[in-house]
Amino acid sequence: MYDSWLRSKRTIAPITAELDSATSARSTEDEDILSLGEILRAAWRRLWVVIVIVELSVGVSVAYTLMQTPMYESSIKVLVGQDGGVIQNPQLVQNFQQLTKTMSDAINSRPTAEGVVEQLDLDMSPEELLGRLRVEQAADTQFIKVFYSDQSPERAQQIINAFGDVFSEEISEANPNVSGLTAKVWERAQTPDTAISPRPVRNVLVGLVVGLALGIVLAVLLESLNKRVSSSQEVAQISGVPTLGTIPEAIPNSNKNGK
Repeated sequence: MYDSWLRSKRTIAPITAELDSATSARSTEDEDILSLGEILRAAWRRLWVVIVIVELSVGVSVAYTLMQTPMYESSIKVLVGQDGGVIQNPQLVQNFQQLTKTMSDAINSRPTAEGVVEQLDLDMSPEELLGRLRVEQAADTQFIKVFYSDQSPERAQQIINAFGDVFSEEISEANPNVSGLTAKVWERAQTPDTAISPRPVRNVLVGLVVGLALGIVLAVLLESLNKRVSSSQEVAQISGVPTLGTIPEAIPNSNKNGK
């Protein structure tokens, strides 16, 4: 009977050790994971750190916004059709909608940009113009939307209108027949009155969110590095034993004469 008990004890001992090891590992992992309450308490204790980081982040966002040059965007709408109008035959409409994809690439090409530079006598390269040009195909339509951005709203309007005129002429020359393919400027550009960039409100909000996140992370990191116990409650929490009493700080003797 003793031998049987001894064998069962030897069998149970490794299992118990494994369970203790697993429990200890889970406890360590649980200690490493901070709860939301602990994060908020750490941020509150280090509130000054959070405030400083937020102020720095917002300040950088404001400085970045002020350093940016305002950009204005103007646009035109080009109709791709036949004989200068809208296609009425439903069977041909789908074919022209597919063709507008090719036309979008054609308007955003070096030959068109070279024509604009020559027409307006611009001191800019075709690559610079194309770098500020944006072309979009209106879904399920024969229209192409073309956008151009510039530091000057008047120049943005002038250049994008020139793109429409030059492109229409190029398509007409490539299709001399009356019934051939046409690209007509359906809606000419207007002078933009508001800048598309910078966006100060968006930049400040981004700086605020980023600064708040970095500030909380830094506050939690500083709290985790500070191992000092500051209250009897923390002592009880760490030791698992209730606090029976505290030792007050030494009070300096105010009577220097020993009276």
